[in-house]
Amino acid sequence: MVWSVTDGDGAAFLRGLPAGSVEAVITDPPYGIAKGAAFFHGGRVSDDTALPFNATDDLLGWLWPAAQAVVPGGHVAFFIDQNRAQAAYEALRACGLVPWHKFYIVKANPAPTPRPTFSSAVEECIVAEKCNGKRRWYG
Repeated sequence: MVWSVTDGDGAAFLRGLPAGSVEAVITDPPYGIAKGAAFFHGGRVSDDTALPFNATDDLLGWLWPAAQAVVPGGHVAFFIDQNRAQAAYEALRACGLVPWHKFYIVKANPAPTPRPTFSSAVEECIVAEKCNGKRRWYG
């Protein structure tokens, strides 16, 4: 088994993969960044124009290349804020992925954040499958 961790523009990376070439895509894309927000990026204070995408409008744009890259029966898992979960489910279905499960990470001691629209104490993860008729279960 081969795996890799990629830091950077995940959508561009996924677009470069052959169709049906990965078992799973697991990602924690930036979210909860309000338009005009300031944040630390590369050790310096920046604003959302420094992101390689529009964090507000193109939140789920990476799903299309992920759906193409994952094999039938494979999975896509990603973190998202609870306010955008419904949009995520709709985008998953539009891409041919079936929402399967979700779980939450509840942090007992979350790091402080300057973003008023972001609750860092709880993160939701949605798991979806590219169905091929029979669901696989790994226990």
